[in-house]
Amino acid sequence: MTMDNFQEAVHVTEITHQNLRALLEGCTERVLLIDTRPFLAFNDCHVVMADNTHFPAIIKRRSKGSVGLDLIIKDGDKRGKLLAGFYSDVVVYDESSDGQQHLTRDSTTQLVLNGLRQNCSNCRVAFLKGGFDKFSAEYPDLCQWSSPPVSPFGFSSPTSSATLTAHSTSAFSTATPGSEPVYDRGQPVEILPYLYLGSGYHASRKDMLEALGITALLNVSRTCPNHFESEYMYKCIPVEDTQNADIQAWFQEAIDYIDLVKLSGGRVLVHCHAGVSRSATICLAYLMHTNRVRLDEAFDFVKQRRSVISPNFNFMGQLLQWEAQLHSAAPPSGNAKNCSSHGEVRPFCSSPSTSISSPAPRKRIRSASCAPLARSPCFVFPMPRQDQPLMSPS
Repeated sequence: MTMDNFQEAVHVTEITHQNLRALLEGCTERVLLIDTRPFLAFNDCHVVMADNTHFPAIIKRRSKGSVGLDLIIKDGDKRGKLLAGFYSDVVVYDESSDGQQHLTRDSTTQLVLNGLRQNCSNCRVAFLKGGFDKFSAEYPDLCQWSSPPVSPFGFSSPTSSATLTAHSTSAFSTATPGSEPVYDRGQPVEILPYLYLGSGYHASRKDMLEALGITALLNVSRTCPNHFESEYMYKCIPVEDTQNADIQAWFQEAIDYIDLVKLSGGRVLVHCHAGVSRSATICLAYLMHTNRVRLDEAFDFVKQRRSVISPNFNFMGQLLQWEAQLHSAAPPSGNAKNCSSHGEVRPFCSSPSTSISSPAPRKRIRSASCAPLARSPCFVFPMPRQDQPLMSPS
């Protein structure tokens, strides 16, 4: 389908889910899809090949009705292709709006459409009627799900992602069912494709780490041992789970470390003793920073995946301060200002001594725990086996 009913230049045409399906079954690489729903909804499921764009309130207030392409399309390569005329069609969709007349002036979707009108003169721009809800209901096979969609009979569809079945999970257990603490049951949970959350027990189970493709661990404690220092990369954040501990001081270093693992193609397990308070706080801070979501939205997202999370009252207060900092008019204070505001990650930009180009001296932790340290990060770099790369390519 060539969609000849599109008009030239910057006119925005409304298309149906059938039109979008026809486009996706044609020359997919010439179609740019923009999903304007909140990131956490996008992460759960989205149309294949779609990119997510969602603006925080501060951007909406300052936009004056339109935003630039650098905010709409954060991927520089795709933005360049759009300006060069590579894409024939740009399709924008939200959750369920049945037409442009239902969009509010300051909605992300309306701002994106306005920005495309002003900046795209060599492609066709369309709005999907009925949004993602209608399209996913009609064509679930053309959507990418973080977990398999549930059939009308209550069973999940098969998936090729690296998950552990109920049988493989039970095979890991050596204790009598129900005898272990609730926070140690099951397996680490996937927060993002490269970010997992679990307990100290999970971090001690090499079979679980291997099954999930974990390549690095972020140990948010002073006492949990690093069990496999010769095979995995470790970073320690020596914070106690107390009402006066300052965990926010470590947020940026934790974010940089997680992003380093992501850029290396690896997967990181964030854990503390129970995987309930400290490590959950780090994961929440990461989601809030990287995806510019509010604390309540991030909390609900993580809670759905690991129901036992419960950051202590002190940590929740620091997360609220973090939220205010991230969504204030001024850029975040501290070392984060050296990082790109449009998604480019510069690992360890907060600490020149630990940059990738000039790594800190490699020191192996000889004790079984992360001893109390100063603010310098605590790393354990693995010595790769001859038959195993340092980072998994997956």
